[in-house]
Amino acid sequence: MMDFLWGIMPLALFQMMNMKKRKFSYIEPVLILLGAFLIYALSISYNYFQAHNGIYYINNIDPVALNLSGAQYEAYYIANADPVNDIFHPHHLLHVPLARLWISILRFFGSSADSLTLVSYMSSFFGALTLGIFYTLMRRRLKLGIILSIIATSLPAFSFAFWFYSSVVEIYMIPMFFLMLILYFLTGEHVTWGTFLAVGAIHGIAMLIHQSNVLFLPVVLAAVYLYGKNNKRALFRNIIAYAVVVPVVAIPYLFVMKFGLNLGSPGDMFNWLTKYGHESSYWSPLSLHSIPDAIRGFLRSIIGMHFVFALKDNPAYPDFGSVTSWQIAYSFLTQNISKPVVYLLSFFSLAMFVSIAAMFLSRVRGFKTAMLNHPVLFSLSLVWFCSYALFFMFWVPTNPDYWIPQSVCGWLIFTMLWTSRRSKFTLAGLIAVSAFLFVVNLAGSIAPLHNPNNDYYYQYAKQLAQVATKDDLIINGQHRIFSAYVKRYVGCNQVCIDLVYKYTGSDEEFEKAMEYIINGNLYDGKRVLVSRKIFNLTSDNYIVGKKGKSDANSLITDVFGRYEPLWKRTGNEQFEFYVLSRQVIKEAPR
Repeated sequence: MMDFLWGIMPLALFQMMNMKKRKFSYIEPVLILLGAFLIYALSISYNYFQAHNGIYYINNIDPVALNLSGAQYEAYYIANADPVNDIFHPHHLLHVPLARLWISILRFFGSSADSLTLVSYMSSFFGALTLGIFYTLMRRRLKLGIILSIIATSLPAFSFAFWFYSSVVEIYMIPMFFLMLILYFLTGEHVTWGTFLAVGAIHGIAMLIHQSNVLFLPVVLAAVYLYGKNNKRALFRNIIAYAVVVPVVAIPYLFVMKFGLNLGSPGDMFNWLTKYGHESSYWSPLSLHSIPDAIRGFLRSIIGMHFVFALKDNPAYPDFGSVTSWQIAYSFLTQNISKPVVYLLSFFSLAMFVSIAAMFLSRVRGFKTAMLNHPVLFSLSLVWFCSYALFFMFWVPTNPDYWIPQSVCGWLIFTMLWTSRRSKFTLAGLIAVSAFLFVVNLAGSIAPLHNPNNDYYYQYAKQLAQVATKDDLIINGQHRIFSAYVKRYVGCNQVCIDLVYKYTGSDEEFEKAMEYIINGNLYDGKRVLVSRKIFNLTSDNYIVGKKGKSDANSLITDVFGRYEPLWKRTGNEQFEFYVLSRQVIKEAPR
């Protein structure tokens, strides 16, 4: 498939450039789709600590069998104990089924690529589709020429979050296509009640793929108002058409809750539907940091800024709590970026943002012109931006993935403003911004993320796979991220001490539980591999609690200190494990 795309792209682009400047042809967005898909497919990310949910998703999409022979210890093992929840997640109900269908179709046509690559292609495909719609908006709604439309489309295409999440196993680009399609329909020349009927169906699909897209409702309501403010009959007809169709989204949810999860009461259903909403770690209360954090998340959706971590040292096992595990992973990611390159990319980033600010300020007076020229598109883009930005200011605001829709809306508004008054600098300005985006994000984020050798957790799991067998037990510090890598690339049993601590009532019970798990496995003739990472728990965000000990590390020392004279070290300086076997313990109480 990739060879085919390489073959047709030069001819297709030549044909596109020779089209008349103003005459739109639907072959244009198709060529944009093919070109974008080629770029994203060639830059697939094999590094999953940035999009850490992706490693969980691929484990659910293409499950890896685990050896769970130690039934008496299952309460503490990371296991596929709930297949319904693994397939149907309340916040993105159809993602796993859709990905499994995608893999089945590609396998039917003879694809032999691994499932991780195939599902990444699905993100690439929907990201490319989204850009096809964006380009069509430039050509048909803004009436821009081919070259200007291509350059304008490259702005979201080369923005970090849009690019990265179009090249990885994730959810966000699939609903983006459906939301952009709605925006295209709602800005057409002939919007009728039938349009809102289609919008209701498409919006329902977007919400089934990711629940957060209920936030798009204000955009639909704004469109209802804009097309009905002078015609009350049309207003009611449009809102009824939308309202009749969109509730169909509840049917798949009700089916899963009733027959898959056996949830009987409305309270249980509501709690499942709002699962993450009950976890305080996701919410960011209103504070002096709210706006700066939101700005940080938005700007990181434009420029990934991973390269700045190359300025930090890369301690594999720091002895001080100020260095957190995610900082180690970022430093490991950028280990091959030299400091001169960091300074150059920093300069380019600054130059880009200064250029955007200057271009924006030069067109501030063009707000009125942009509103008059494109009243519906400008208004709906602004409502879309504000609706999502307001919510994600309080929901993990620094995550760039949550700012993908806002970044696309931002580029739409920016393009409308910048092209509201044409000059000889109109095209040159967009080319400069596009070039900065491409160079900085490719060299400073996308290229390092493409290389699996830069993935700290993958290299850790790879080292473990060289010494572990399916019957071994690995003891990890925390269940986030690394446990999913072990499940995918190693397959041995594993225990995460943060979960053990969670399910025990005190430090004493935790110590007894860990002793029981370790000695029980040794008594059964299995080896126990202890990750050195557990001795640096205070540098993790997910440490065990403090229910009696002065700190987490002293508790871990109490548990594992007695085994230290008995274990053997394996691995290398960066990725080290301690191995216990039955041969070193004569009697292991059960």
